[in-house]
Amino acid sequence: MVAQTSETRSSGGIVKGLKALLVLALVIVALVLGVWISVDNPQPVSLVLMGFSLPPIAQGVLITGVLMLGAILGFVISLIPTLKITNENLSLRRKVRRRDKELGRLRKAPLKD
Repeated sequence: MVAQTSETRSSGGIVKGLKALLVLALVIVALVLGVWISVDNPQPVSLVLMGFSLPPIAQGVLITGVLMLGAILGFVISLIPTLKITNENLSLRRKVRRRDKELGRLRKAPLKD
């Protein structure tokens, strides 16, 4: 196992800080774009979904909401393969741990002629 130096630990903190700044910047850009779309499209729109008439809503708010919903659904759908891989990794680690224990027991056991 490699010992971590203070330089290694601080670079990990820098990466986390940069990641947080990037996420913050993306959130701010998304909010600005949402406000911009809403301000540029104030016309009310009335939707009919499956025979039910919804109350009029500003076109910009509707567009921004649909874009946000699509982004969230895309993110959630992209998590599925990641979760499968994480689960597989955990399973493989458990198998390796079990086999290491078995190997340790076999190494300690006396040889039979």
